[in-house]
Amino acid sequence: MLTRIHLQNFAISSETEVELKPGMTVLTGETGAGKSILIDALNLTLGNRADTGVVRHGSDRAIIDTSFTVDANSPAQKWLQEHELDADKECHIRRVITAEGRSTAFINNSAVNLTTLKTLGESLVEIYGQHEHQSLTKAGYQRRLLDAAGNYQDLIEAVSLTAIQLKKTEEELNNLTDQAQENKARIELLRYQLDELEALSIDQLNIEELLTEHETILNAESLKSLSWETVQRLKEDDSDSLHNRITDLMADLRSRGHNNRHVTAILEILNDMTALTDEATHEMQNMHDSLETDPQRAEELDQLISRLHTLSRKHGISMQQLPEYYAQKNRELSAIDKSRAGLSELQTKHDALLTKYTRLSQQLHQERLAAAANLSGQVTDKMQQLGMQGGKFTIKVSLDEENHTISRHGRDNIHYMVSANPGQPPKPLHKVASGGELSRISLAITVICATQNEAPTMIFDEIDSGIGGAVAEIVGRELRSLAHSHQVLCVTHLPQVAAQGHQHFRIVKTSTKNSTESRVIGLDSETRTQEIARMLGGIEITEQSLAHAQELLGKL
Repeated sequence: MLTRIHLQNFAISSETEVELKPGMTVLTGETGAGKSILIDALNLTLGNRADTGVVRHGSDRAIIDTSFTVDANSPAQKWLQEHELDADKECHIRRVITAEGRSTAFINNSAVNLTTLKTLGESLVEIYGQHEHQSLTKAGYQRRLLDAAGNYQDLIEAVSLTAIQLKKTEEELNNLTDQAQENKARIELLRYQLDELEALSIDQLNIEELLTEHETILNAESLKSLSWETVQRLKEDDSDSLHNRITDLMADLRSRGHNNRHVTAILEILNDMTALTDEATHEMQNMHDSLETDPQRAEELDQLISRLHTLSRKHGISMQQLPEYYAQKNRELSAIDKSRAGLSELQTKHDALLTKYTRLSQQLHQERLAAAANLSGQVTDKMQQLGMQGGKFTIKVSLDEENHTISRHGRDNIHYMVSANPGQPPKPLHKVASGGELSRISLAITVICATQNEAPTMIFDEIDSGIGGAVAEIVGRELRSLAHSHQVLCVTHLPQVAAQGHQHFRIVKTSTKNSTESRVIGLDSETRTQEIARMLGGIEITEQSLAHAQELLGKL
């Protein structure tokens, strides 16, 4: 419950403090006096954005300080405890706005941002503005009012969450589907490239060993010829072999050397040379005998390396890079195949979510049908009390099964219908209701829905515009009745409504040559009678208006 509002340098008020009590509190005053100044200030402490215009002229800052008492098990107290902001069932909210446009907010002296402030504010206060009835013809507002009257908030949240998940899945599915179309041509190319490489068993080839083997085979014949020629030149050629020439030289040295010690030394060396020549001849003969060639293998290697050369040129890489290139293409194809499998899984997930969304939407439809019937009956009853005898209010709820658009609010089309006169068929609210009728229907719905609101404080800012007389008195009684379960603050211009309050404040504006000041004055029994009389009769208060005021107050 709101217990205190303290303003400093706010709008045209230098300082205002109001202590509030349970029950119904009314705020009245002449047109232009600033009756909504407290409501405007309260809105700022509940998280609304502010501009520098709220700072009183000549001041450097405006301060709004509010106090609430919160019940132990109330949503507000639970929220405060969860955020470690509770203070012994008390809640103090302060908002400071500077002339430069800076703003700070505090909950129980802890700094918070506006989003946090707004979240808490929704569990403390519900405000109904003077233009509430103008929103009544809008589809979104009609849906919110109907849902507020029903007891299926968990179902609404489930539908909303499922719709969000479904839309996200649809986006992912569409992206993967588009990607799959693009990948179709890529898959064909990859399979063609892989088939070419797989035909060579590229993943099993050691390119370096193949090249070495091929080079060896190419060199084998040349080496065999070289070894044969070497053997011939070393020993086998009878006329010109190295062995024979050394032998001939040794024979000549012996015949002519006459045992010369130098010749003898040379002969020893030449004898060693013939032994080495024999050894070299033997090694070359072994080499010649070991060199065997396989013409079929040579041809196979020629063809294989030729194809490898062709593929390496085709793909712009070296032969040695072909195995890794093959592995890379395989990985790319596997990734595409995996994405195709993911597409199938995502389609299954999408279908399951769509089935769930359809089921929840149908459940929500049934809940709304029941809530619509209940609210329609209650509003129709209120219309009779609010001067619309014979009128009938109907909420039409139809499930849109043709439109497959996924909405967070379900698939219902909701239309408020009204028959203002007996015997007339219901028609859409915006086509048949006059301004006054629209105001009264809006008021009826507001009062009905307010009884189900968990916020302990309800504020009505001139929602009684467009009505008067006996209807105004009924509206006042409705608000006073609501004050049995909620704290009610009501800004009104109707004396019949003001007379129903448990507590009454008058807003007065005074002006001098240099300044304007708005003050909030608490009224006692006598001054309250005078205020009601003023509202009944205008500026001049007569005995008749005073008597009428006393009569209104005496009905309590």
